[in-house]
Formats: sequence, structure tokens, C-alpha cells
Amino acid sequence: MTSLLKQSTAATVKVGPFVDSTDGDTAETGLTITQAEVRLAKNGGNIAQKNEATSLTHDEAGLYDCPLDATDTNTLGLLTLFIHESGALYVRHDFMILPANVYDSWFSTDKLDVSLVEWLGVAPLALASQRPQVEVDAYDSSLDFNATQKASVNTEADTAATDFGALKPTTAGRTLDVSATGEAGLDLANVNGALANTAVGWIDANDRVAGVQGTINTLDGLDTAQDTQHTTTQGRLPAALVAGKMDSDATAISGDATAADNLEATFDGTGYSDADGPATQAQADRNADLTESQFGAHIWQGNYYYVDPVNGDTHASGNRGGRGDPYSLVQDCHDNAVTDSNHDIIFLVAGGAGLTTLTEDVTLSKRYLFIRGPGLDFLWTRSGNGNTITITADGIELSGFQLETAGTGSGNGIDVTDADFLRAHNLWINATRGDGIHLLRADNCQIHDNVFTDTGQAGSGEGIHIVGTAGNSNYNIIHNNSFRDCAGDAILVEDGTTLNTHIYDNHIEGSTGYGINIGASSTDALLLGNLFGNNSSGTILDGGTTTVSVNNEQWAKHSIATEVRLAELDAANIPADIDALAVTLAALNDLSSAQVNTEMVDVLAVDTFTEPGSVPAATASIEAKISWLFTLARNKITQTATTQTLRDDADGADIATASVSDNGTTATRGEFS
Repeated sequence: MTSLLKQSTAATVKVGPFVDSTDGDTAETGLTITQAEVRLAKNGGNIAQKNEATSLTHDEAGLYDCPLDATDTNTLGLLTLFIHESGALYVRHDFMILPANVYDSWFSTDKLDVSLVEWLGVAPLALASQRPQVEVDAYDSSLDFNATQKASVNTEADTAATDFGALKPTTAGRTLDVSATGEAGLDLANVNGALANTAVGWIDANDRVAGVQGTINTLDGLDTAQDTQHTTTQGRLPAALVAGKMDSDATAISGDATAADNLEATFDGTGYSDADGPATQAQADRNADLTESQFGAHIWQGNYYYVDPVNGDTHASGNRGGRGDPYSLVQDCHDNAVTDSNHDIIFLVAGGAGLTTLTEDVTLSKRYLFIRGPGLDFLWTRSGNGNTITITADGIELSGFQLETAGTGSGNGIDVTDADFLRAHNLWINATRGDGIHLLRADNCQIHDNVFTDTGQAGSGEGIHIVGTAGNSNYNIIHNNSFRDCAGDAILVEDGTTLNTHIYDNHIEGSTGYGINIGASSTDALLLGNLFGNNSSGTILDGGTTTVSVNNEQWAKHSIATEVRLAELDAANIPADIDALAVTLAALNDLSSAQVNTEMVDVLAVDTFTEPGSVPAATASIEAKISWLFTLARNKITQTATTQTLRDDADGADIATASVSDNGTTATRGEFS
């Protein structure tokens, strides 16, 4: 089981249990395990001692406390700890190093950070309240405040002109002027009274022109309306976003029960949409980037395309690789849509009922392209002789489909030449004519969690073949794969330079060659925890330099004959068979003395025995010794001055001879031989 640790953070971990290397059971509680004996491999890198200098201390039952410092945990990804202490069995632990934000979001009060720059596409305008400034028009285009203000002012001005009418003098019937015979001024009360028949009353008690004040009030009302609209707009946004950051919970994004559907829509190309408006494709892509970043290796950051062999069509026919217009062939998508080093992804679509078959050989020459299938119901094969997938670019990832070659020829399933950082996982590689996966001058490749079956059917091929001819193939990792019935070696490492090949936790059975074959080109290979069964040439052939081979085990596979006999057993008859056997055994325990006597007489009086052909040993059976004495007494014996000879019954051959001598005092016959 893989444990989780925070990046660049000291931690003390439990390691063990350490048990006796002889009986495999007794807990070793008094071991001295130093810094140098604790070996670490950071995300597939070279193995080295831990940086933290403290030796381990025993806790109980063979479990020890192992301190690690911030340097030991500074690399994201898989951290593997190895200890092989004298007198104890080998111990290994795997840890996953997580970013601090991710770790604290799981085990503390932190939350997964989502940058507003990534969500909006631009930096938000920070206000005093620390809330992002929101352009309201983007949510309700009917609120054009400048136009509204103008319309309101115009309406009030028109009303004022109508209600005022003509100004009148203080005395009725007189003209309003400033001549000697005219009025010298206006009585504002009279003016207001002249307008008393209107509904407005333009001169108020404080001698203010009410129409102007009404316009001012109208503008104040518009300001209030804008504040209300701003509040409504905030109500449409997630509370966490208004507060300055967005929660990673899907319901916090949408605020309603459709959160899951809307989040899914960001990945299938339709984008987020609800009654409050759609999100942009850029926002959908950024959400997808956030999710993809949690995988820790070979991250998709570019475009995504679909290949559907059943329902797709060609680029020439107008298809562009979308969910609604997929390509029918991978090479067509690769050549016309994929961008080099853009971290694009191609999804293989199972477009029909049952098994979907893609018959195509491809050459992948654009770097950091990821091809992912739906699983066992998608088969990728080819017609004619040759490799099914040829890779000449760095950073290719393949996963999630069955892979075969044509039924004739000698092609490889995956052929990699002068390309690094391949990642092949969760593949079912079946019935290839040549190698399942062939690496020529390829570094830092990871091949894991695959199933290899019946590879090398042309008579020369391996499950995985790593070759460094005219160069090198270094730092490759092969783990957690299953190999069955490979026509050759399951894993072969040879030629050129091949440094630090790590092969661990694989199950290998039924190969016609070796389970693992390490050639003379190899240096510092690690073979750890592999399980072997019935590989014809043997489990491991190690011709390399300083290979470390630990905890690899052989198990005996039962024969097909045993399988057949077991299949013939009738479960209904098993109890009866056991009962009959019990009766027979009980009968043997009840033999009478007369029965025993009869058997003894039969042995002595009836059974016959052959003549010995040589001298019995000193510890021979009673039957052999009695036969020898009878032969010595009955058969012909000849003697010379130095040798006595016992002849067989037919006098056709010697059975044994013995030396004889006489010194005048003692006659001596030596042992027969």
C-alpha cells in the first residue's frame, strides 16, 4: 500500500516488520539500521541513502521508526524506501509525495487552490472589499446606465416645460416687463399659485424648483438601482468567489443540483451553461487542466481529439476530431490535428456494440502526444507485416486498449527508436509476431500495469526487449506487469549500454526462454520481488555487472494433466469415495494372525527371487543376503594361486572375485567384489 507524505516536509515513518531471514516469522527487535542502510529512490531516480542522518529505533514487533527530512521528501511522485538488513528479510515501502496544498487539503483545513487568473483568464480587479470587480452588463445587457440616465433626464425636462406654462405678473391683465408701466418683479407665490392646477407643484415650500429636484431624485434612484443590480449580480456568483477564492467542490461552482452535469460538460466540449449564462471554452479547459495536473506524470495541457473507427471520417471529408465529428484513423488525426510538443490527447472511442477494432499501423513523430483508450473492448491491430505502433518522438503515452500485430510477418506491437520518456500502461498486448514492446536507444521509459500474452509468435520475440545497440538505453523501469507464454524471454536487456534498469513486482510464467535475461551490456540492474513459474530456460539469467537481485521467487505451476484429473472429479461421489477408503484402511487394521501367517508362508514357500548379479552391500536387505549365501554355496567356484572366482548359475560369467594368498602359516581369502 502506498502512503502519502507532504513535499519537502520532515516525517517519521514506520518501516517493517523485520523478520528473521531463516524462519521468516520471528520479529527482529534488536537490529542496528543506520542512515547508509536506508536506500531511497525518488520518482524512479537513482537509489541513494537517505539524507536524514539518524539511525532507526525499534518500536515493537519488528517495526522501526525511520526519520526522513525535507531533502528526502523534496521530489514529487513515487518515493520508494528499501532496507536489506543482515539477518532479516528484505523490506520495501512506497510513498507518494504530494504538493503541500493537496496534502493539507486532505489532512488539514486547507482547500485546493483555484487561481482566479486561471478561472477568469485575466487578473481580477481587486476592490477594497477584496471582491473581484464584475462587469454587470455581461450578465444583463438590458442595463445600459448611460442610456437610462439620458432618457430619465429628457422625460423630466419635457414634463417641466409643459407644467410651467407662461409666467404671469402680480396684477391680472398686466403685461410682464420691466418698463415704467410694467411689473418690476415676480411674486414667487403667485408663480407657484399659477401652477397650482398641475400635479407636480414645481415651486416647493422652500422656494426650490421642484422639477430640477425631481431630476436629481431620479439620478439618485438610478444610483440606487445600480447598487441593487450589483447586489443581484453578486447573488448569482458563488459565495466563495465573492469572498476572494473559489472552493473546489462542484456544488460551490454552480450553486445548484446540476453541478455535476455542468462540470462534466466542461470536458465534453459543450462548456458550462445554465440560466445565468455560459462559461467560455477557455474556462472549461482550465478546469480540465486542474484535474489533469493531479495525475503527476505526462500531463495533458493542449487540445483533445477523438478517433472512432466505426463512426468517424477523414480530415479530407471535413472531420476535425471533435466529439461530434471524430476522425476514423489515428494517423489522420496525428498528421492533421495534433501539434508537436503541445501535450495533445487522442481519445479512442468504442463506437459500436461489443469489441471495436482499429486496423491501422501508425508512426508517432510528434512529441508529448497521449493516446488513451476505453479498455478491453477496443482492439488496435494492423494488416500485413510490420510494427503496429512505431514511435520516434519523446514523451508518448499509450493506455487503455488491446494491441496486436498482423497474423503473419515479424512485426513488434510497439517499436520505439531513439525516443525517450515513453509511458505504456494498462495495455493488453497479445499475439504479436515479434516483441510486445521493443526499445532501441530509449531512456527513462516506464512500462507498467500491462498484460503480455503469446508474444513472439514468429519464433523470435520477447515480451519486452530493451536494446542499447550503437548507443544506450538507460534508466528504464518495468513494474507490475503480467507475462504469460512468451515465445522467448519475457524480458530481455542486451547490447550497447543499458544502465540502471529497474524490474520489479512482475509476474512471469510459461516463457520458452528465461523469465528475465540480463545481458553483458547491463550495469546496476535492479531485480526485485518478481514472481516466476515454469519458464523453460529458467527464472533469471544474469550476465550483467553489479546486478541487485532480491526477493525474486519461483513457484511451480500445476500441469495440464492435473487440471484434467481435477476436472474429472465428481463432487457428488467424493464423500462416497472417502467412505470406501476409510473402510479399506479399517480392514487393514483387523488382519488376523492366520492371515499374517499365510502371507509369510507365501513369501517363503511360493515367491521366487532372481540370482544376484553382484556382491550385496553390507547393509543390503535380508532377501539379498540370503540369495548371496545360497549362490555362494551352490554355484561353481574356481581358484588360482591368487584369485577365487564365483561363477553364475549357467557358468557363463563371473559374479564376483576375491584375492587369495598363503604365506606358509596363514591362508587368506579377501572380500568378494
